[in-house]
Amino acid sequence: MTQPPPTTPKPPTGLTPRAEQLWRDVLADFELSPAQLQLLATACESLSTADRADEVIRVQGMTVVDRYGGTRQHPMLDVALRSRQAFARTMNVLKLDATLQHPTRLGRPAAGDTRRDPRLRQPVAEPRPPRERPRLV
Repeated sequence: MTQPPPTTPKPPTGLTPRAEQLWRDVLADFELSPAQLQLLATACESLSTADRADEVIRVQGMTVVDRYGGTRQHPMLDVALRSRQAFARTMNVLKLDATLQHPTRLGRPAAGDTRRDPRLRQPVAEPRPPRERPRLV
């Protein structure tokens, strides 16, 4: 008997267009288990929250005036930061962080890769011989 083609799960409701596009791109390239789908949904929701916080910051500015007339950072800056961190952690758990970005621009260099750090291009100096200690007579 022939199996019907698997249907692509719909993205969670309330996602921003960028998060919906991420959902579609990941599911087009990978086959995920139900647990991985839940993690992807969490990542997309975190990305949506960060996008919405960015929009509020764009409209209202990066600072707000508090009740005493002082200038403080906008509370949405913290929301945006924490949402991005949650997104990055979730994508890392799914092991999708490296596949969605250009591999030569992000992350640590591979072992022996000296292109990024000029300090690693220099030859390693030979260790100095041990210094002779004066003998007490």
